[in-house]
Amino acid sequence: MRDPDRISRIAGKIQQVWEKSPDMRFGQLFYNWEHQMFYKGIPIHIVQDGLCRTGFDPFHVEDTAFEAFLDDLLKD
Repeated sequence: MRDPDRISRIAGKIQQVWEKSPDMRFGQLFYNWEHQMFYKGIPIHIVQDGLCRTGFDPFHVEDTAFEAFLDDLLKD
């Protein structure tokens, strides 16, 4: 079982990062994070639907990797 304490810990970090850009909607924030994670080399599943469209699927990102990503954002 995953550590349930990670939920409040990660949620708190999300809040701290979001407060740095309070004019952004959450969807905008998360959309930007997806691209930043991709360019930082965090493994994100690539989705290709046969129509020459490619997207990033954060479904496969482990919480530990996402939390480390948030920690990096908080250092800036």
